[in-house]
Amino acid sequence: MLVGIVAMAEAADVTLGGGVDLAAGVVHAPGAWTGQAGMRQAEGDLTVVEGGFEAVLALDARLGLAPAPVVFWLVPEQLTVYGDTGPVWLQAGIAPAPWRVEAVDGWDNALVTWSMADRHALPGSFLGAEVGIGKRDRGVAFLGGLDLGEGMNLLGDIGGQVIAAPLLAGVHGRIGSDTVHVAGGVYTWPDRPSVVAQVDGTFDFESVRLLAQATGGWNAPFGGHLELDVLPDGVVTPVVRGELYAGAPGGAVGVRVRPVRWLFLKAEIAYADGAPQGWVEAAIYGKTRLKGEKRR
Repeated sequence: MLVGIVAMAEAADVTLGGGVDLAAGVVHAPGAWTGQAGMRQAEGDLTVVEGGFEAVLALDARLGLAPAPVVFWLVPEQLTVYGDTGPVWLQAGIAPAPWRVEAVDGWDNALVTWSMADRHALPGSFLGAEVGIGKRDRGVAFLGGLDLGEGMNLLGDIGGQVIAAPLLAGVHGRIGSDTVHVAGGVYTWPDRPSVVAQVDGTFDFESVRLLAQATGGWNAPFGGHLELDVLPDGVVTPVVRGELYAGAPGGAVGVRVRPVRWLFLKAEIAYADGAPQGWVEAAIYGKTRLKGEKRR
């Protein structure tokens, strides 16, 4: 698959991207404060588009500093091929499971942390295939494969990770306009077993953005949250989130500062998982688009 992506890049439209995400925080676990700091991820991505065909490669890496700098975690966030034949499309490979409203990359979210439901309940990295009807942004997809959780570490025991991954199957749909996007569906882990319904919406108004999500089902706790971003496209974006997961309340108040398009600075005070906490984040991310004809 990697060879095919590189070969197609010589003639197709290509988008290159990359970023680094650093975060630090303190959490008041029962009885004591604990601190965390480090690089959450470094990402490089490549998207190749030729007609109705698309191939995406996005690799996430984490770096350890002791006793010497070394990459210890290398995960394909996305490694997919996609074909569109009109009313029907097919995608296969590794990609984030679609049942969520929050982005998987930290710089794509207004807060430093993800909601409790996102961290504890929703499917993670998905290895499999999906068949869709309509368009990816306005259509329905049927999925089947494996839930890889945080992702397949290419530096670890790949076979063992695949064998241990639970089965995942479901359906997911999206509809929307320029200002309103609604998505959701149903998925199941037959190995566990459980059946879960999930729905989310993003509502863009003139100066605010509202994100909402709810999830729950059989052998699965209820989780839901509301997030309000004020001036989401501005240099300074105040953010507030209220949430509930498995009967436990939570929330966060933060601010994102984006002085230039590729730099994200954030600070957040939150209460989640029964613990008060505070976080800061600095991230950079950018992308550029190349035309195949210009590179020949």
